Amino acid sequence: MVLENVVVYILDKYLGDYIENLDYKKLKIDLWNGNVVLENLYLKPNALADLNLPVTVLTGYLQKLTLVIPWKNLYKHPTKAYIDGLYILVVPKTEVEYDAKRDENEQHEAKMKEVRKVEDLRKEKEAYEQSKETQKDHDTFVERMQLTIIRNLELSIRNIHIAYEDKSTKPGHPFSFGLTLNYIELKTTDTEWNPTVLKDDTPVIFKVRMFE
Repeated sequence: MVLENVVVYILDKYLGDYIENLDYKKLKIDLWNGNVVLENLYLKPNALADLNLPVTVLTGYLQKLTLVIPWKNLYKHPTKAYIDGLYILVVPKTEVEYDAKRDENEQHEAKMKEVRKVEDLRKEKEAYEQSKETQKDHDTFVERMQLTIIRNLELSIRNIHIAYEDKSTKPGHPFSFGLTLNYIELKTTDTEWNPTVLKDDTPVIFKVRMFE
């Protein structure tokens, strides 16, 4: 039960703002091997809102997500998230028919996202300050586990397909283009940008991105 709660916390923290109707009851969890699998996920229309782009997601599909958590060696090996198959179709925001209810929901989600960011920053700052003043034994087991996973989370996205379609350029002649990426990887590094596993409390976490 404790391990399942940790998994739900991680998924909600990193996917809750982007995945439509994320149902944790459908999680395929193999706790002994540390594998968690989610399949056939759909992106929210405002999944790219943080990028401040003049586009919105018309259709977004994530084929398979696998989360590998090394429970037996959590402080020696990174937690890895693999996404295989990411398909996104974006259109200009001006082409999306206005929906008052949807707009209200998106505004509410945006406000709640900012509230969660402020709360997370506050908790992280408090945790760091407390770690300097108190012994590590005083931290709860679950909190330490969550923090370790977040520090050393590695992300790998493969088979990425992004398409853009604009019907406003000329009536009857929509403009469209697409791009594909073989992979994007995000890893935790030290101050010299070498991949590493963080074991100590630190106020700054370095991440390096690689893509092809």
